[in-house]
Amino acid sequence: MKNNRSWPDEDFELAAAMWRDGKSGEEIGRKIGKTRNAVIAMMNKKGVQTPTPPRSRGRGTIRKPEPPRPPHDFRIGSKPQQEVRSAPVALELPSAPAPLNVAYADLEDGMCYWPVAGQKQFCGAATARGRIYCPYHERAKTAKGMAAIKAAAAELSASAQ
Repeated sequence: MKNNRSWPDEDFELAAAMWRDGKSGEEIGRKIGKTRNAVIAMMNKKGVQTPTPPRSRGRGTIRKPEPPRPPHDFRIGSKPQQEVRSAPVALELPSAPAPLNVAYADLEDGMCYWPVAGQKQFCGAATARGRIYCPYHERAKTAKGMAAIKAAAAELSASAQ
């Protein structure tokens, strides 16, 4: 296939006619000695329109995913189990540790890195192995945990009044 950039008028006219007839860029390219991408680029550059949409490559239709099925016991004569929903469980938060207000330079492995006191001091409470926050702040870092902390604080302030 030729790869030069010039298109003789007769090649362009033939390509444009085939493009309008709905032929693919690959078919046109084989006929005139150009690449598929060169044909498509030239047709787009010159604004040659196709009367019909381009043919599909046969990838099929998109199907909606099926809803998940309940677990099934595969023993002979067994029936699918009904889905059992439990009542929502209240979030149980560990008690808040008394912050040790440790400076960043003084933090060591096994100490909580949760910032307190204006971002210059850190919690410093004991952490689980491989964690950077104590159990309380580990739970607090999620949105659900923060919501539970705020709700608990609201309850405490309401009961104190």
